[in-house]
Amino acid sequence: MTDSISGHKFIQFFKWVFIACLFFPSLLQAQKFHFQNYNVQQGLIQSQVSAITQDHYDNLWFCTLGGISRFDGKVFTNYSETEGLISNYANTIMADHDSNIWIGTGYGISKFNGASFKNFQFTDSMEGNAVRSIQEDALQRIWVLAGGKLYQMEQGEKPTRVPVTGLNERLTTIQVDKQGLLWAIVLNKGIFRLESEGWKLIVPLTEFDDNGVFLKIVFAANDSGRLFLLSYKEIFSVDQGVISSLIKADKQEKFTNLYQDKSDNLWITSTQGLFQYSDSGLVPFNNANGYAGSNTMVIFQDREDNLWFGTNGTGVFRYSYQQFLIFDQFTAERNLNVMPMLENDDKIFIGTEGAGLFEYDGKNINPVKGLSDEPGDKNIIGLYKADDKGIYVLASSGLFVKYYNGKSTKINLGAIKGCIYAVVPDGRGGFWVNSCWGFFNVSSLGITTQVLESYSVRSLLVSRDTLLVTTDKGLYLIGNDFKYRKLNDSLLNRANYMALASLGKYYLLATSNKGFILYNSLTGKFRQITTKDGLNSDFIYSEVTDHKNQIWLGTGRGVNKIVFDTTTEALQISSLSIQGDISSAECNHGAAVYDSKNNLWFGTVSGVLKFLPDSGRKQNYLPPLVLQQVQVFSKDIPSDRYSGLVNNWYAIPKNLTLEHNENHLTFSFRCPSYLHGESILYQYQLEGMEKIYSALSPNHFVVYPALPPGHYTFRARAFLEGVGFSKNNVEFNFDIKAAFYQTIYFKILLIILVMGIILWIQWFRMRMRVKQMNHIEEIKREENIKVRQTASEDFHDEVGNSLTRIQVLTDVLHTKLGSGHEEEKRIIGQIKDNVSGLYQGTRDILWALNPESDIIKEIGHRLESSGIDLFQDTGICFTYENLLGASDELKLPGNYNRNIMMIFKEAMSNSLKHAQAHHVKLVIKKSGLHEIQIELVDDGLGFNHLFIKKGHGFQNMLKRAKRIKAIFTINSKPGEGARYDLRIPISPV
Repeated sequence: MTDSISGHKFIQFFKWVFIACLFFPSLLQAQKFHFQNYNVQQGLIQSQVSAITQDHYDNLWFCTLGGISRFDGKVFTNYSETEGLISNYANTIMADHDSNIWIGTGYGISKFNGASFKNFQFTDSMEGNAVRSIQEDALQRIWVLAGGKLYQMEQGEKPTRVPVTGLNERLTTIQVDKQGLLWAIVLNKGIFRLESEGWKLIVPLTEFDDNGVFLKIVFAANDSGRLFLLSYKEIFSVDQGVISSLIKADKQEKFTNLYQDKSDNLWITSTQGLFQYSDSGLVPFNNANGYAGSNTMVIFQDREDNLWFGTNGTGVFRYSYQQFLIFDQFTAERNLNVMPMLENDDKIFIGTEGAGLFEYDGKNINPVKGLSDEPGDKNIIGLYKADDKGIYVLASSGLFVKYYNGKSTKINLGAIKGCIYAVVPDGRGGFWVNSCWGFFNVSSLGITTQVLESYSVRSLLVSRDTLLVTTDKGLYLIGNDFKYRKLNDSLLNRANYMALASLGKYYLLATSNKGFILYNSLTGKFRQITTKDGLNSDFIYSEVTDHKNQIWLGTGRGVNKIVFDTTTEALQISSLSIQGDISSAECNHGAAVYDSKNNLWFGTVSGVLKFLPDSGRKQNYLPPLVLQQVQVFSKDIPSDRYSGLVNNWYAIPKNLTLEHNENHLTFSFRCPSYLHGESILYQYQLEGMEKIYSALSPNHFVVYPALPPGHYTFRARAFLEGVGFSKNNVEFNFDIKAAFYQTIYFKILLIILVMGIILWIQWFRMRMRVKQMNHIEEIKREENIKVRQTASEDFHDEVGNSLTRIQVLTDVLHTKLGSGHEEEKRIIGQIKDNVSGLYQGTRDILWALNPESDIIKEIGHRLESSGIDLFQDTGICFTYENLLGASDELKLPGNYNRNIMMIFKEAMSNSLKHAQAHHVKLVIKKSGLHEIQIELVDDGLGFNHLFIKKGHGFQNMLKRAKRIKAIFTINSKPGEGARYDLRIPISPV
């Protein structure tokens, strides 16, 4: 609720109402104010309430004869002697600067810090321990009035007697003023104030002793020089030290309490009831204006300006300022259940179910007479304006009359007989009629035309010539020519329509099963609004719009306001309802009116509600948000798990560190509002996991499951429309430790281990692949050996034998030629030499094909044999040296032997043909762990290696060396011989 009366207007309004109640009893019976009662049924510990205070978290505390109760707007938490209170007979209470609660009882005083009670007594006598008042001054000193004596609680632990005038004095009351100075009244002596120099007499009271004991001092709210004194028989005003009588008890018998609220209103309790003081006297609060409390004992106003009245036997009552008046005579219990309402000619007409029609002229509510005396005609279901200031009245019996200026005229609705739900004037002297038989038009001549055959309940004139009609099959638009068009949609077809209205191009559809529907008549698009969007209920009984184009809905749970922007179609939903009072009552069908004075009227099952939306008062206070509970896996955290409490009252731990598996947390929080408890919305955020606040929600708890390790800050805040966000918000820090497997060291180790496993797997796969490849190579080598062996044998058998036969045949031919034939013999000799050379080459090929030629020792022997054959009879001394040692059985790959032989045959041929050498030496040795070196050295003429590189022989030697992955070099200088060096890499054994 955002619109209300300003403070000054509220005072004047209140005074006017109560003065009017005194002089106009008929109005008193109609208009009431709502007081919410809290008793033992709601959780209060006991029903006799003697004192009230409010702590720093805005919780209210109630003293009773059965202990004390703390109330947060929802839940009562009770404490008694069982929990450690010194006595259940509590009569005064105070919350100090450190949030401790001090409770005064008939047996001493208790200090409660939220976790435990500390109890103190002042004397050994019962009378001396009867605490009457507890106060805290500006210096944060705690003062206690017990047994007529004043005590100071030094350091909050030790009571010390502090005399004002002397040891034998008797104090009747103490009170701290707005500046935090302590005042005391000493019986038969006067009013004293404690200043820095000591006690100062402010007002002598010796001449007022006959008036009895002064029970209380009340400081004027807006006048620092004025105070009020309460005694049993009289209330005095003290203005600048001058005492004057304000009001005497007289018929009230005996005054018991005095309180001034924030609007300067004085509230007085007596043995005769509760009163408010006005210039005209005492205005009573009783059943006549809605207050059902008996024997009021204490009055208190909280920070939201709610007034609380503690009683002796009926609990506590709350009055929250309301922007409405109550006419409670219209209730179902009184058989005056209001149904349709209509404003006409500055009067409010109220139709009831079973009691006929009533008229309210602004002062009195009177029944309208002359309609019909038949019981069936007393159920009024429709009220409609006529063109000449009269109204049409429809009863459930089918009675339809025109009422004007105190007279009624019956109107015939043609051939339609009964079962009529609504009648709308058609502007041509006739009527549109909704009935269970269908939808009809009755002309001014009484001609009845059926337009629709469907069951029809509601209709609305949306333009001069178009009517919106509801049926059991959906919505229809019907023209004056009786042509119609259906608004075809599955949602519209299934809705049960309770009321219709329009706002510009929008049709406003109130339903009993689909909430509220906004239908754009130009585009055909609609928007459904339900409790999910903020409505109090999806059952909408009535609707009305005001001069600001705001939409008001009477629902099954009070009244909602919708501010709708027809340009952007943005809307804002708020609730007028306050839990427990008439504003949250179930509304009645069609019972809503917006009058010419900008007031709203709603009919409910608890009476008629007159709402004053433009009264001007605004709520500007939002209570602090309090973290009430932190749970792990829905259980409270044991106290030995943390180092202390942030808040003793709710056992909120500080420095909370949780194990890795304690990661399911529930946070409960609440903004303890007694006025707007149902309207407050909440937002929350868990910093460390969430970057922004959640959406606004009425939920005041949140669960975070499976939180990962880390540092977190839980934040929450409250929001109230018209006020904004709360200023004192929740901020709670905690940590969740990582498990050993969640630490960075474990993760690094795990990464290393995984990488090691991956590398090992990769290495193992490579090794297996190499092994497999080696195995394949071995198979290939074995196959190659077999092939080479077979080829060698086949080649030797075939080619060798053929060459031998050719050589033999040349010898035979040479013999047969005899003498002469020299030319032929020369040719035969050439053939023989070629065959001999071919046979020698064949031997080399056969040797290369033989698998045994792969052994390095055999290669060396073959090179030695070739060198001996080549240099025989040349005058060149050829030597061979094998330095392989144990490596001479080393096998080389299959194609190596042939290439090595060809390289060194070429080298030896060069030494023979060109070097003019005297000595040639071939050495084969192992020059390294994985290398075989073959070296040919001559002492010939030498050559310039730059020129030799251009020859084909050298190029062929390099190609052959490359083919076997060897390194071949020639080192030579003119006159220094030549050195041919081949280095062959070998695999490790």
